Amino acid sequence: MKLSEYTKLALLKPRTLSVSKKKVIEEQVAILEKNKIIPPKSAALVCKAVLKREALGSTGIGQGVALPHVKFKGVKKISFVFTNSERGVEFNSLDGEPVNIIFLLIGPEKAGEEYIKALSLLARNLNDPYFRRALASAKTGKEVLDILKKVGQ
Repeated sequence: MKLSEYTKLALLKPRTLSVSKKKVIEEQVAILEKNKIIPPKSAALVCKAVLKREALGSTGIGQGVALPHVKFKGVKKISFVFTNSERGVEFNSLDGEPVNIIFLLIGPEKAGEEYIKALSLLARNLNDPYFRRALASAKTGKEVLDILKKVGQ
């Protein structure tokens, strides 16, 4: 699968103004709710689940990137929301640096191998500095989608 198959234009929101991990996650979950990726009226529970996962160990993987992720009951398919921050967001990253690129991945509660593959695909592509630079400079969701369509499997 390609990264672009796990998202759609409405889930790609460059230029968040949120400055805290919690606020960015709330913003991303609101996008999931608006696009009916999560069950109706479950945004608060999804946020709580993502933050609980973060408490186990930060998903700030370094190099300005965070990959918060969670499986949640009632989610029908694996999807991700993208946002970036010019200011940077404190995510307790492995390298101690703020993050600028945030992908929130969500999947069905019973998601198995495909969920791990999607997370690995994101992480692998985010190791590429050119890919990160392109995402960080994207000004529109369409630019982000075009970038995602170009990357390999």
